[in-house]
Amino acid sequence: MALRSVIVNKSGLVSDEESVSLRQLTSRTLASLPPSVHQPSQLAFLRQTLTAGLSSLRARLSGYASGLPLLPDTSDLAPSSGAPQFSHIADCLEIFDSLLLGRWSSDEEPPPLYHDVIDGNEQEDLVEGLATLCAMCNILLRNSNFDSYFPIGDWFGCVSSCFTYFTLI
Repeated sequence: MALRSVIVNKSGLVSDEESVSLRQLTSRTLASLPPSVHQPSQLAFLRQTLTAGLSSLRARLSGYASGLPLLPDTSDLAPSSGAPQFSHIADCLEIFDSLLLGRWSSDEEPPPLYHDVIDGNEQEDLVEGLATLCAMCNILLRNSNFDSYFPIGDWFGCVSSCFTYFTLI
């Protein structure tokens, strides 16, 4: 718990009132670093983390289409409540953008996965997750009940990052 305490108390990345998981703290810390720090060799792990974060969204969207709530009530939210961690997804997308858009400035030879991601080869799960994220953001932006769940500008940031990827493939 020492790492969490250092990040919360010393970094200024989160407020004392925010209840965030270590995973969220890690992704927020990495997203706050300059783009030059992120290397193409990190893409496999980042893609895996991003896909895992997006994986629960499809079931939530299907449930919503069947009449269930899209997200839990904000008063019920706790790090273990199973609610999608949109701030973690947004941070992963920011790093993803940094890696994909910074591909011209790196001296490191990109791994084969890098070209697969850029070309959209065997990326169906990632593309489906990002499309689902866009659909959820559309619903959430149109519904003021979710204004306190995640800042409105961050919803637009998620959609913008998705469209950036979609234009690359």
